[in-house]
Formats: sequence, structure tokens, C-alpha cells
Amino acid sequence: MVCKITDVKVLREVAAVDEDLGFQVTMDVAEPLAEDIVFRCMFVVSPEAGSDDVELDSADIGNGPGIQAGLMRFVFEAPAPTRRQIEESGSVADTTAVYLTATYKGEEFCRIGYYVRHEYVEPLLQENPPEEVDWAMLRRVLSNPCVTRFPIEWDMPQSESKIVDSEDMPQSESKIVHSEEMIKSEAITCSTAWRQFNNDGQPLPGGSMNVSGQLRERSRSPAAKRAAVEAGIDLTNDS
Repeated sequence: MVCKITDVKVLREVAAVDEDLGFQVTMDVAEPLAEDIVFRCMFVVSPEAGSDDVELDSADIGNGPGIQAGLMRFVFEAPAPTRRQIEESGSVADTTAVYLTATYKGEEFCRIGYYVRHEYVEPLLQENPPEEVDWAMLRRVLSNPCVTRFPIEWDMPQSESKIVDSEDMPQSESKIVHSEEMIKSEAITCSTAWRQFNNDGQPLPGGSMNVSGQLRERSRSPAAKRAAVEAGIDLTNDS
């Protein structure tokens, strides 16, 4: 997966019923992305299939557009469901749900859901709730998260695009072997650099990572070539 949600922390697991929802999201982007990632906070009004969930808020995450490779941490806040929406979902005592959804180019790749219950602060009110809801005495409690990931089509990785370019160009068999070795070498170099990034928790200096070595054919002087021919040495298979 090119982009993975590695951690989500609820800023206020227990809060007043009207208080905003807050989440600290950590995102691991393995390769640069061409477009932003869209986060939405949704409230489940009805668990019935086919019902429309309510969008509480949304945010575009990126550099407008696009995202650089690396770790990204941000806070996403959304207004709480309105009292009317809570009542439409059933009794205040019923368990409802909210979830965060992350999409790229319109395709959802991750969903983090929470069960939500509303309870009275006072134990006596919780045991014997009043007929008319006392909203001032209610608090919202979120459960542990439930994470679901979905496979989607991301941008073409740089390694794949290089392989396509090398196949399109007419090359000798020996040069194709060298090209494949360079690609393998580049993959190892990027993998090592990425592990260093994750351990340090800081972006690598210089941005992109490239292979420093280059393949060069050995050259001989005309005198050396004439001497080899006179000695009967075949230079056609020597690179």
C-alpha cells in the first residue's frame, strides 16, 4: 500500500455531547502522490443498509495537489452530530457510530470506525433517565477503533515506470541485464534509506533518492586494439 494510516488517536474519548470530535492522524506515504488525500468524518444515522450517513466535515490533506513521501501527522477536527441527528438515529441511549474515511482519487482505502454511546454524567440519571433528554448532563463516549483497509489503484510507482521505459527502448541483451541490475540496486538503496527515515522519524535531506553509480564501457586506444588484432584476440565479446 502506497499510503497507510499507521495511527489515529482520539483527542477526547469522553466529552460533552456537543463538543467537537478531534483525531490526531499519522500517515505513512511510501511514494510521492500526484493528488491530495481526502479525509471525511461521517455519522451513522441509521444502521440500515442503503441509508445515507451524514458528513460532519472533510479535509484535503496534501500540498495542493500532491503529497511528498514520508511520515505526516495532523489533527482533524469535526463538529459533533447535532441533537436532531442523534435523535433521528434512535433513542439517546442507543449506540450509534462515527467513522473516518480516507480516499484517493475518489477511492476509499481506509476506514476507522468508532461506536458512540451517550450516557448521563450522574449515575442516578443513568439508571433512571428522565423522559425529556437533559442534554447538559449527557456526555459522549467513543469505543476502541475498528480499522478496515481497501485495495485501490494508486499512481504508477517510479520503479515500474522505469521498467516500462527500459522495455520500450531497443537495447542489446547485455545492456538489458545491466539495466535490470541497476533497477535492483536502486530498489535496495531506496529501501535502506526508507528504513533510516522511519527509525529517525525525520525526512531525509535532499528529497529524492538516486543511484550514484553509472555503467561505463571500457575504451582502448587504437594502438592497443591493433596489438590485440595482431595477437589474434577477439574483442567483439569484451565489454
